[in-house]
Amino acid sequence: MEKIPEFECHEVETVDALVEQLHQSPLRASLNRMLEEGEPPTVASVNRLILRPAAAQLTRQRSDLQTSLDDALEEQTREKRSFYTKLLSVVDGMDRVLQQADPENDLAGNLESLRTKFLQVLEDEDVLPIELAVGQPFDAATCEVSQRRTRDDLPPDTIISIDRKGYTCKSKLLRRARVVISVTP
Repeated sequence: MEKIPEFECHEVETVDALVEQLHQSPLRASLNRMLEEGEPPTVASVNRLILRPAAAQLTRQRSDLQTSLDDALEEQTREKRSFYTKLLSVVDGMDRVLQQADPENDLAGNLESLRTKFLQVLEDEDVLPIELAVGQPFDAATCEVSQRRTRDDLPPDTIISIDRKGYTCKSKLLRRARVVISVTP
């Protein structure tokens, strides 16, 4: 994320350079009061009256703008992640159809091709599947349990099957995998 450049305030070289700006400024009254009290305006007094408050105001505005930008980017990221999750439900539907389809059927081949293209689009957006395999230990950080099955031939909390793939987006968890794990009798 690109940050807004820092505001730099440069002091004015001459009082005359600011006189035109002061005619429309609410600080004109302060300058008139200085003149009435017999204090001649100097570069330092003009800087004190105008530039320092203006610099402080611009710094506050910059901070507010940066906060608004950060909030907008955060909202955009949330919306993208939500959209990607919805797209993954489409992939899940394709997977369910392909599990039941005859692999020799042209329609199944076309659906598989479409699924591959769909996953490539997601990969281009840095939405990647979590690499899991049957026989791996269960990891609560990347998986959720859909079922537990008693198995005396496996250690507890071993993945028996993967019901739904998990995905990351830009290296952050987008969706946990849904798995069936073993439990001891």
